[in-house]
Amino acid sequence: HIIVAMQFQDITRQKLERLHKPTLSAAAESLSLLSHETQALLQRDLYRAVRAYSESALKPKIDARHERCVEILKQLVERFGAEHFPEPHDYDDASWVSYRLAEILPIDRFEKQRMLVGNDAFARLDRVLHLLKRG
Repeated sequence: HIIVAMQFQDITRQKLERLHKPTLSAAAESLSLLSHETQALLQRDLYRAVRAYSESALKPKIDARHERCVEILKQLVERFGAEHFPEPHDYDDASWVSYRLAEILPIDRFEKQRMLVGNDAFARLDRVLHLLKRG
């Protein structure tokens, strides 16, 4: 009786293993696929977040103290024609405004170079205001 019970137990265990192996493999495969999909979603969401942050960081908005610079640039664009200025014409973007003014203002070439290689739009606009006050 003991031998029959042990054989029955062994056969039952083997049947359960055969039954569970495909199920466990399928579950492991599903988890792996889910893991890859989750990673892809996280990467996509991270990419979107980084892109949104970088766009906001790369497009600093004009503040009140630099409104005069915007008005001067608008007058220059109107006078010389919009086709002479790279698009899009974004007067809210401190970088775009400051680069356009640095490019067209009649200033010393070394001053112009220093302004154009800088990456701080507000410092560039402050310098434009300083030069305008100086005359």
